[in-house]
Amino acid sequence: MKRSPLFVIFITVFIDLVSFGIVIPLLPFYAQQFGASGIMVGLLLSVFSLMTFLFMPVWGKLSDHHGRRPIILITVIGSVAAYILFSTANSLWMLFLSRTLAGIANSNLSVAQAYIADVTKPEERAKGMGLIGSAFGLGFVFGPLISGIFSTEFFGSLKYTLPGWIAAGLSLINLITAFFLLPESLDHEKRTIATARSFFDVKGFKRALQIPQLGIVITLLCIVTVAFSNIFATFPLFVMEPPFGLSSSHTGWFFVEIGIFSAIIQGGLIGKLNRFFGEKKLIVIGVTLMMLGFLGFPVSALLGTIGIYGVIAGTALLSMGSSCLTPSIMSLTSQLADPGEQGVILGIVQSFASLARMFGPTIGGIAYDVAGHTTPFYLAAFLMAGSVFLAIRLHQHGHFRNEEENIAA
Repeated sequence: MKRSPLFVIFITVFIDLVSFGIVIPLLPFYAQQFGASGIMVGLLLSVFSLMTFLFMPVWGKLSDHHGRRPIILITVIGSVAAYILFSTANSLWMLFLSRTLAGIANSNLSVAQAYIADVTKPEERAKGMGLIGSAFGLGFVFGPLISGIFSTEFFGSLKYTLPGWIAAGLSLINLITAFFLLPESLDHEKRTIATARSFFDVKGFKRALQIPQLGIVITLLCIVTVAFSNIFATFPLFVMEPPFGLSSSHTGWFFVEIGIFSAIIQGGLIGKLNRFFGEKKLIVIGVTLMMLGFLGFPVSALLGTIGIYGVIAGTALLSMGSSCLTPSIMSLTSQLADPGEQGVILGIVQSFASLARMFGPTIGGIAYDVAGHTTPFYLAAFLMAGSVFLAIRLHQHGHFRNEEENIAA
């Protein structure tokens, strides 16, 4: 029986994201053992995003030339090494080194998306890209759950290192699975010749920004990512404030809620939604739902303790909106890209998202400190209102490359 390459790439990304989700919740506490200040913890979180910003286009470009499979295997080996380094760290600089290596290795998302673009038809592209989002959602359900179980006081001095070893073990399983089960998706005749002299494809960035529709897509994705990523810094603080007064353990369930909705929509419903609405309408719907979700948080705070149900509803709207938006954006991006540049263009778009992810928590934290605990969400809603305008503008554009090919056919 022939295994579906989409299923194998889903498993590869899923295990990668579970390992990532295991480490993230305990990273600040682990760093404090080595005397890290709040600023150092912030830098430790940011260095990962910085590396993904730099290396997503690099891996994407290399995969366009050498094929997807070898790049995925190399990056998974890097993940194994990063988590081993994390678990054996005895100083803050080793933690920084482990997160730097993890950021480089986890920049393979663009390669996974290019793999999906290789093996799917344009009309099935959004459904295929939804598998990545589903893997993200499930990874953020199971990763923190595993981390919470194995980082308790029951495990004593191993409470921070044991989850790291589990992440390393899962990454090793991922490597073995990909080595034996993941076929190559890019035919030799479709591979590009590596002509760029620089390691980082500056010309690729320029080419991407010169495509009018892609410029709108990148701008839209950056604004949405800044708005959404600010909740990772401010949402736990928001629900711990009156009138809710939740503990830190309660806040994790909201992220589980996000993961569940993401897995359901991107893993199962996105294909049907795309056939009914189309990618561009789904983007408009997605940004609108996210705007309403962000507005729901500060409004809920005005309702007293009963407002917690509004927070639950707002979280659901955020997750549903993001789950409609992300695979649709990546599907349109793959349609805009030349078939020989799928990896590098998808990598460039993801790299801009990583850059935005670096600034989102900082902007949200400043707004929280300066203007109060509801301000970050009003700010995020304002940004999403601008995104609605951009999404409508994108919807009004003419046909994309593959849409034109389908009409001609």
